[in-house]
Amino acid sequence: MHAHSSNNDWQTAGMARRAKGWLAGSVMLGGMAAVLFVLHLTLLAGLIDALTFHGASFATEQHTLFLLIAALSGSLILQGLADRAGLEAGLRIAAQVRQDALAICSGQGLSGLRCSPLAVFSPP
Repeated sequence: MHAHSSNNDWQTAGMARRAKGWLAGSVMLGGMAAVLFVLHLTLLAGLIDALTFHGASFATEQHTLFLLIAALSGSLILQGLADRAGLEAGLRIAAQVRQDALAICSGQGLSGLRCSPLAVFSPP
């Protein structure tokens, strides 16, 4: 049983290695989006504090409002890009899994099984 788990870990590592650029990009973009989101929340808290408790006018806080909108927009754009990179990594891994499954079905010791490209990922 342990050897089977070790084999699965090796296969998973191999698939992740094939998509490592997309996975790394997704993680980095997601991290940058998180930083901008925290900045956005900090700016929002400062804006509310200035307007509510310090008697600042909306006109004097326009710069903060602009930065808040820029941070929020940047966070949303970076998170969207991170999601796309993660999706691309998943698609590359799925394509590799499908290719491996088709190679197995094409005659490497499975003469008694009926495999077709459509049946490879079909539920039983």
